[in-house]
Amino acid sequence: KDPIRAAAWDPTCTRLVLCTGTSHLYMWTPLGAYCVNVPLPQFSVIDLKWDFNGSCLRLKDKDSFYCVAVPLLPDDSYSDYSSDD
Repeated sequence: KDPIRAAAWDPTCTRLVLCTGTSHLYMWTPLGAYCVNVPLPQFSVIDLKWDFNGSCLRLKDKDSFYCVAVPLLPDDSYSDYSSDD
């Protein structure tokens, strides 16, 4: 429904995060997709960026920014994912 405003690949594994200018983040991995609500009133994510080690996402709306700690993926992470499996 809402157009994608920004997308960013996790620098450490196969995980993509999208934002659409709403209070939701959409995460995709080879094992599934997730919708995450940003619990800040009136915060609409219009841009996002991963830090260098994939542990934090910086979220931006028109007036402010917010840094979110993101859990690392398990040891059998998607970085080892192969389409031949």
